[in-house]
Amino acid sequence: MRNNYIRFFISAAVAAGVFYFLWKVVLREDLSLLSFNFAVRWGMAALVLNFVPLLVKSIRFHYFLRGQVPKGTILGTAAIHSFWNYLLPFRVGELSYVYLIKKTGRVSTAETITSLVAGRIFDVFVVMLLLSIASFLLFTPNVVGSLAIQFLWGGVLVGLVGALILGKQADKLTAFLGRRSLRFQEKGLKVFAKIFTNFRGIVTALGRLNTTSSLAVFFILSIFVWVSDFIFVWTALRAAGLVLSPASAIFIAAFPVIAGLLPLQTPVGIGTFEGTMLAGFALLGITGPQAVSASIILHAELVFFSFIYALLGYWFYVRPILAKKISDSPESHTEFYQALQSPAGDFRNRNLAELLVSYAKGSSLLDVGCGYGLLLLLAKQRGYQAVGIEPDPKIRLVGEEAFGRLEIYPSAIRDFNPPKLFDTVTMIDVLECLEQDKEALARVVSWVSPGGRLVLAVPAHPLLFGTRDKMLKYFRRYSKKDLVPVLQNLGFNKIYTRHWNVLGVLPYAVLYKLLSFRSHFEGWRGGGANGVVRTRLSSLLNFWFRHVENRLNAGLGLTLIVVAEKE
Repeated sequence: MRNNYIRFFISAAVAAGVFYFLWKVVLREDLSLLSFNFAVRWGMAALVLNFVPLLVKSIRFHYFLRGQVPKGTILGTAAIHSFWNYLLPFRVGELSYVYLIKKTGRVSTAETITSLVAGRIFDVFVVMLLLSIASFLLFTPNVVGSLAIQFLWGGVLVGLVGALILGKQADKLTAFLGRRSLRFQEKGLKVFAKIFTNFRGIVTALGRLNTTSSLAVFFILSIFVWVSDFIFVWTALRAAGLVLSPASAIFIAAFPVIAGLLPLQTPVGIGTFEGTMLAGFALLGITGPQAVSASIILHAELVFFSFIYALLGYWFYVRPILAKKISDSPESHTEFYQALQSPAGDFRNRNLAELLVSYAKGSSLLDVGCGYGLLLLLAKQRGYQAVGIEPDPKIRLVGEEAFGRLEIYPSAIRDFNPPKLFDTVTMIDVLECLEQDKEALARVVSWVSPGGRLVLAVPAHPLLFGTRDKMLKYFRRYSKKDLVPVLQNLGFNKIYTRHWNVLGVLPYAVLYKLLSFRSHFEGWRGGGANGVVRTRLSSLLNFWFRHVENRLNAGLGLTLIVVAEKE
């Protein structure tokens, strides 16, 4: 961890030094010379032409997947994944294509990945082919032109040989991968078996291109993709005030692709895109403020246009897939906790429970809807006489197996008659599950002794109510004004509120409110048989919640905590 901090600060210091040098020596004087004149008519034409490559890409994907996925869905997915590729470094946006196509349930993961890989292989080949031709036309008889021709013929030869080998040997390779997968399965090495199974599926799917006709169709579609993209780039640069010849446009249009492959990347490609474009312009003899302005405007057009088409694609084609009706019998928290090897390893619940216990007072504590008893365990470790009530026998069994026998009454709120009043009463993620929450709250507060405390934790921000809340059969999310007046009427005069889990607000809003995901991510919260990535991520998040969330109130968060003291 210490080495990571050292690397981060060294990188930040180097970046700051480079930026200062560029600003002092280059940028400060040159930026004043930049001109951002934008021709609206050419810009509108570029917006329309930007749709053509998306359309042809979706036709190519549809052809490879043999029509198993509706054309509209593929078009919307292509638009979304193009936007994320512009927004995220290292073309991470490719994952959105795999995810969205997989959500249709019509094709396998291997087929989906293969359609993407095949498309990218042909894309690189076609871009290099057209780049070589443009270089030959622009730079002959220079060395660059000669190298371009050699590269062109070498690329054609390698491509033809590769396609021939794959076509002839696909069956043998598929059989080999199948045997290896079966052998790993027999030895109990499920991870390796799955890897070889997926590779086998990819090779099988690639077999769809082992005929001359299929290769020709895929190649022609790839040519159309990039020719239309070059026309778009020419038009977009014309909107930026830069007029290029067709050969120059073909040459410079390859550089946005190169920018996405650089080992040093930034969000939205800021800086790396412009730097790569400036290198391409320099080869064409275009330098100075004109080249800088054109690079910045082209970058802005690409991001803005892709955002528009991604939004349209999501709304008209992808949203209906993600917003399927939520089941009337969704998975419950009980099922999640039953799958955990160590419930105490759930960093979300453990850190929240530790925070709530820190608000307790007196010597006795009652946890209402205590679940598997994590808060009870922590309270007992701090010396409290802690008991709980939980009506679900399955989740009580989870707690008994994890922590041993705790004092938990098998009762619901309406049926519970406490043996005494308690100095502290806690409720974590309970009120939102009760249809008559005000009546239940009035009953619970009667169990708090005079001068005692009620500690609540509920989902915050009603505007965030989404698919996950519906899956868990929550009735509502809360704001301060929903609870504070009610507690004041029930006899609580000192009321403290705070929010918790600011880190989860944006992902929650995007996943469950905007995109209507139906997935749960409890598996990432620790306590289960997780892989290396999940384990490391869980450790980092546990550090965040323990040392940041539990100490600072950001004023925003997924959970609303209310601590009320009774008169």
